[in-house]
Amino acid sequence: EIHLTQYYRKFVGELRERGTGIQNLTLRLYHLPAPPLITEYKGQPRHIYSTNSYTLAVLEPDVLLNITDLNHAEYCSRQYLLNRLIASPPSAATIRGNLVHHCFKELLKEHDRGELMKGHAGKGQETPLATLHRHFEQALEQNSIELALANVPVEEIRADVAPHLESLATWFQNQSSTLWNMPATYMEGQTEEAGKPRSGNHVRAETFLLAPEIGLRGRLDLFWQQSGQQRLLELKTGGGQGNLPKRDHRWQVDGYHSLLTVRRNSEMKKALATLLYSGTPQEAQAFGIPFSIKELQRVNETRNILVLSHITGTASAPPGPSRCTKCFLLKQCEEVSSLLTWQPPEPDTNGQLSSPPVIPGRPQRYAPTTASIGKVIHAEHEMGIASGAYSFSLSSEEDRVFFARYYHLLHIEGREGERQQALLWKTSVAERIEHGTAIGELKPVGEPQPTGQGEWEQEFFCNNTSELREGDEILLSGGDPITGEVVTGTIKHISAEHVRVWSPELIAHPTLIDRYDTNLVHVRTVKNLLRWLQAGVHLRELVAGKLRPQFSKLSVARRLDFNAEQNLAVERALQMQDYLLVQGPPGTGKTSVIAEIVKRLCQQGQRVMLAAFTNQAVDNMLKRLDTEGFHDYVRLGHDRSVHADVQARLLQRLVNPGGIGDGQTFATAFVALPRPQRDAINQVPTIPIPDVREILHRTPVIASTTAMWSSEKYSPQFSNGATGGTEESALQFDVAIIDEAPF
Repeated sequence: EIHLTQYYRKFVGELRERGTGIQNLTLRLYHLPAPPLITEYKGQPRHIYSTNSYTLAVLEPDVLLNITDLNHAEYCSRQYLLNRLIASPPSAATIRGNLVHHCFKELLKEHDRGELMKGHAGKGQETPLATLHRHFEQALEQNSIELALANVPVEEIRADVAPHLESLATWFQNQSSTLWNMPATYMEGQTEEAGKPRSGNHVRAETFLLAPEIGLRGRLDLFWQQSGQQRLLELKTGGGQGNLPKRDHRWQVDGYHSLLTVRRNSEMKKALATLLYSGTPQEAQAFGIPFSIKELQRVNETRNILVLSHITGTASAPPGPSRCTKCFLLKQCEEVSSLLTWQPPEPDTNGQLSSPPVIPGRPQRYAPTTASIGKVIHAEHEMGIASGAYSFSLSSEEDRVFFARYYHLLHIEGREGERQQALLWKTSVAERIEHGTAIGELKPVGEPQPTGQGEWEQEFFCNNTSELREGDEILLSGGDPITGEVVTGTIKHISAEHVRVWSPELIAHPTLIDRYDTNLVHVRTVKNLLRWLQAGVHLRELVAGKLRPQFSKLSVARRLDFNAEQNLAVERALQMQDYLLVQGPPGTGKTSVIAEIVKRLCQQGQRVMLAAFTNQAVDNMLKRLDTEGFHDYVRLGHDRSVHADVQARLLQRLVNPGGIGDGQTFATAFVALPRPQRDAINQVPTIPIPDVREILHRTPVIASTTAMWSSEKYSPQFSNGATGGTEESALQFDVAIIDEAPF
């Protein structure tokens, strides 16, 4: 029996509401003030634990929620599960925020480590605003494809970003002398004497922290370390109007404070927090956010409530008519509640539904998930572009059964993924090395090499017995990714004795690589459940087994160097009207068969989507096509994860053939110009949006991983207004081929 303080009043109420539906949960307690009182109850000893305001009660701490998840509980905790189900396509506001964040981080990092940054101007040679604009032009070029796919005009982004850069430049100009001479940190209103200023400092962007002590993880926008003092800064590019700071933004900063507080490294426990708004006119407005045990307990209780929803897959009770009526997710909440038999929301109808209208959007087309080789069947559906919200019709009983079944199965899959991830802190380094998920005793080969954009590549000697491969996401640490310094990264090259790693930041003494499997694909699969309900009836009946796949009687010429089984696979693929599964063990020529099918489909004028679950499998298909003399394809992805032999067909290389990879991009040339010439250039030309779409539209084969294809970024859709809804999507296909499909 545990007597919790008033900090956990809502959490206890949530437990009572759910009743016996929750069992076998772990509650970890920290800082119990006294031993338990032992009494007897029905002949058995009963332990009664008392707590105080410093006692932390953490539910299922091995379940790590993101700090940003806490915002979903500010208005209604049901929004947490709803946001995990509803797709969020890129918008102009999202892209703007990412660009402003990037430019500001690069400004601070360049001030800190200027000589390592590409295009760095010496002290006094460039104003903060000019530095921000230089990084903006580089970022604009790097993000030209994302702008094109979201159909966001470059001029619109320029106009939208300009006032943010100006306000940040003014703030930096006025504050730069104190940014590197930080005031004392504070906690619970107590200040400490600032240590003597030191000549050096360290600024880290996107500092990654895992805190299984309290079941949270997150990335800090910016984190300073200086003489035992720390400062964290959270930049907000939206919400710069009204009363500041915004309550939900405080939540996020309190979450980051909590992450730092529980770290065992005492130097990270106290950090002065600044919430900075770039949307305020003339100068960005900064707010110091104090932190005390009260905020820590509030964060922990909110997380506990969300974890109850997370581990059960069932939403909390609705918050009441007032909040339900005003909620922008009301329509989605009604639909999902119907599909999963949650307690429905309770809007104040007054005889008719008074929920806010769905934000209007244009009809969208989606290419549904297919089997190994399948025809893509299209259907138009309404979708709210601005909010990413779907407009639903009433679901049938068959829809409910299908949705509930796969929601439950995906829930089990997600929980198993979390258990595997927890091995990162529940097993020793030696055990992880033995299991093939880690590489220890790294020895650096030379110095880390800066990329010129605040990123790094490092090479190490190692004794590699792991199962890690090129393109894998990893954690690079000083020996303990939980309590020590850690940075995320990607393996660029790996062999038995060497490993080369890309990372966005540096750590002092890297000695350990751990595989870090993100749940990105799982999250996207969950979001696609609702999208599946909008698929065409024919396709859904095929998948449900109500219809058998159909084949034509097309006569197909045999290939002389193929065996009978290979020729049969090619023949059936070309005769296929719905889908086809081709099965064969390694070495039986499946990749050659795929290449032959692709070539023949393209000869018929059909467009083909290629997909596989790993970058290596995608590139193997493309290299086979190259061997067969077929080069008319586009590879989607990042050059860090794509084999060198097919990088020339990366979309980014095709839209800027003379720039990427050889350092001769327009932005690079621009920053190399003398300042008077740079100042004379008002606009840097970037790839026009129609050109990116034209490349995609005219290319018959486009290839990427299933993870990339499942992203909303690459959802085939109409233009969001430029064409009046009459343009065919550049990402619409006749046939989809998935290699290594897990059936």
